[in-house]
Formats: sequence, structure tokens, C-alpha cells
Amino acid sequence: MTLTLAQVPSRVGASAARPALAEQPIRLPDLPLLVADVPQALRVALSQEGVPCQDYVPGSRAGRFVLYDSTRLRPRLGEGQRSFDVDELRRIVGGNVWQELADERAGRFAWQIGPLAVEEVVARADRAALRWQLMSKLRAMVEAAGGLWMSIAAFPHPYQTAFNFRIDHDEYDAGDFAATLAIAERHADCVSHYVCASTHVRHSQVLQRLRGMHVGSHGFWHHTYRDASANLTNVSRGIDALAAAGIVPQGFAAPLGRFNRGLLAALESLCVSHSSEFGLAFDDLPFFPAGSSVLQIPIHPVCLGLCLDAAGSRFPAEKAGAVAAETALRHFLRMARDKHQAREPVFFYGHPAARLGRFPHLLRELFDFVGTLDGVWRVTLAEFAKWWTARAKISVQAFRRNGQIEVVAERCPVHYSPAVDYWRGDRAATLPLMNGRAVFACDAPLGEPRRPLRDAYPRRVARRWGWRDRLCRYLDWEYATPLEEIATHHWRGRTKRLLREVKA
Repeated sequence: MTLTLAQVPSRVGASAARPALAEQPIRLPDLPLLVADVPQALRVALSQEGVPCQDYVPGSRAGRFVLYDSTRLRPRLGEGQRSFDVDELRRIVGGNVWQELADERAGRFAWQIGPLAVEEVVARADRAALRWQLMSKLRAMVEAAGGLWMSIAAFPHPYQTAFNFRIDHDEYDAGDFAATLAIAERHADCVSHYVCASTHVRHSQVLQRLRGMHVGSHGFWHHTYRDASANLTNVSRGIDALAAAGIVPQGFAAPLGRFNRGLLAALESLCVSHSSEFGLAFDDLPFFPAGSSVLQIPIHPVCLGLCLDAAGSRFPAEKAGAVAAETALRHFLRMARDKHQAREPVFFYGHPAARLGRFPHLLRELFDFVGTLDGVWRVTLAEFAKWWTARAKISVQAFRRNGQIEVVAERCPVHYSPAVDYWRGDRAATLPLMNGRAVFACDAPLGEPRRPLRDAYPRRVARRWGWRDRLCRYLDWEYATPLEEIATHHWRGRTKRLLREVKA
């Protein structure tokens, strides 16, 4: 539920005659939460959620509530302060939730989508589901202690979700490219193009057609390497090739959706603003990986190409394409509807080579359907990255007085209109910050219960790696890199080059 200040039943009119907050009797604000020595994974989750937080300093009076980990150092509390042990939170959620949230490994999983069983290599941890469990339990603990729960809304006011379709240009197919661009050009405000340079630099007319739209890098060769130096060479070469064609790429999407710390190190050294790999996270809010300045923007990992692969192994060739396209379309429409209702980002992706261009009705119908939904921010991933980075800098204080809540925000971005989500239990009201302030009644009307979307997702089933798959991953096996360009300064590269020479 989104409210304007005029709609909130409170004594807001009287607030203008009140003294400024600094002139009120000194009391501890309900927010921000003060965060002592806690697992980094929890800090990332709190930042994703937008919960106002500040590092705890002994003697700090910046907030009423302190989060700490009893397995580490217990903080010294001041008068009126209360602490919450996040190790107790871990025990309530169960398992080693901190390790699961910090897990950056990927695994092979399958989804049953209509008649098709599609497979993809994605993050092993369902970060969004874990974060929802953690935040729900922590919110209940804070509210039970007499505190309030508030977060900076994930989308600028008045939006309740965001939509983007990411197009990964792995290969160039003239017919498919033209058919895909004929639709994408009409929706340039919510389409992001990530271009593999090696397959496109020979087609200058193609790159010229992409000018003026959001274009990011998809590397030079279509491979994500295990080695940091190889990734640095590949990513920088891809960026330089696009720049030479008159396109300054914004952001990066790794080939095959793979992620590793070697890739992240390369992106950091090149000052890349954002990246998107479902090998690290999928269907989640954006976040900065621990110790990194590169924003990760997760997307939904199922695409038309996976459906085509699955249909090809089950249906006759003359029928497989139509089945795959219809299954993918129904899946996208359902996910868009459910994600919109759950206030989650609606971020999909696909490829124009022998896929999207063959079935242009898929994109047309998806864009038309999204256009019928209320409160959707049609946005490029580059613009969304700018918003999310600005959102992370907003500082919020919240005070509760005389049946009202007063919110003061600093460092609000100029080009966006931030809002706060005020929670009671599992219901929330969204209130815009007008000039960095909001005043509303503690009993302000709230919207419908907000539920995680995971129950509506197709069931994900883990697939075991075969020995051949494990060996290929271990050797970083691929055919995208020309034989003469395989790096040989480490044993893995030397082994791969030798085996490629033998197979040739």
C-alpha cells in the first residue's frame, strides 16, 4: 500500500508548528539499528532490505537497538539501549545460514515448467528466501521489544516494482537481430543490451544500431575464466572494442552467467559499475558482494533458450520450437504477475540468435502484459544500478513520539524520489520522503500482507555433476578462446591448450 502524507490519518498538520527534531528533548531514535561485530552476510542482507543501520561504536547513542553476535564480542550498552543476539536469530532460522548466504558456488539445477524440464547452472544458495526468513524473524524480535521496523523502499516513489529485459548478444544472426531489435527499439527504456565483442565488431552497422540504447559488455570471447588475469584481459578487451566502435559500455554480464572471485577482481580493477550473474544470485534484490564495489543485479535464470533445448530433446523438430516458445511465454507472464504482486524486480533475459528473433511474439506479448500492470518502473539495468547505489547512501533516523513516527533522511538522491516502507507484522505501507522527511501515525493503514514469491516458483531440483562435467569445470574447458590465445602462464591453461591441440 502506498500512501501520501495527505492520506495518512494523523496529526500531521500540527507537526509544522513543532520545534525541529534537534530542539526536542534528547531521546534515542528507534532507528537506525546499531550493528556491532556480526557476520558480513547479515550486513549484506540488511543493506539489501534497506533497513537503516549504522556501525556500533562503544558509547554510541545513535540508536536504541544493537545487533551483536554472542560468539564474538558482546557490546557495552548505554542507558535505554537493548541488544539482540544474531546467533539466536541463526538458531531460529536453522542451519548455518551465514555460510549459506556467503556461499558463492554454483550448481546444476532443474525446473519443471509446463511440459518441459529445463536445466541451468545457478547459485546453490537461494539468497532471497534466506533473507526473507532472517528479516521476518528479526522484525518480529524488534517489534516484540517495542521497536519499529522500517526500510528504504526498493524502488523510487511511486513505483512498486521495476521491469527490464536483458538481451545477451552472444552471436550475430542478421535475421534474428533485426527481428529482435524491431521490438526492442520501441522499448529502449527497459531493455539492456550486453554485447560479446568478438562476434559483433566485424558488423559495424549492428553496433551503430545499438548506439543511444543501454549497452553493456559481455566480454570479448564468450567465456568466463577461472583465472583473474584471463578475465581482466577478456573484459577489458571487450570494453575497448565497443569503445572503438563509439559505444561506451555501462556494466557487464558474464558469459554463461558464471561468477567467481577472479571475475570480480577484474571488474573491480576496471571500475565496472554493475554486473549480473545468476551463478552468484538469481531472483533477488541487488547487492554488493562482500568487500566489493561492483553492484550485483540478479535476474531470473530461465530463458527461451533453455526451453528450446528442453523441447528439442522431447518433441519432434517441427513441434519443438512452438512448444518451447509457448511454454516460455506463459512462464514469463506468470512470473511477471507474481513478482509484481510480491514487489520484486521483474528482470528477465534472452538471446537474439536463433531464439528471440524466431519467436518475436514472445517479446511483444511480454511487453504488452507488463504495460497493463500498475506501478512498474520501466528501467535499464544501468539506470537501476545508479538508483541502487544512491539508495545505499541514504541515512535514516526514525523517532516515535505521541502516537506519531517522524522520519528524517539525509543524503537523499536528487534525481530519484525515495520512500520508506513502514511495517507492522507482515504488512507495510509505503510513504514518500518529502524533502527528506515523513511524519505519519503509528496506526497508519497498511496494505495487504507481503509474502515471499518462492512458493509460486517452479520447484528447483539439484542435479549431480557427472565426472566429465566436473573435469571440464576443473580444467576451465571451453572452445570460445582461439587456441593461440589460451594463456599458458599457469598449469590449467597449459593443460587446456595441449588437450585442444590434441583434439584439433
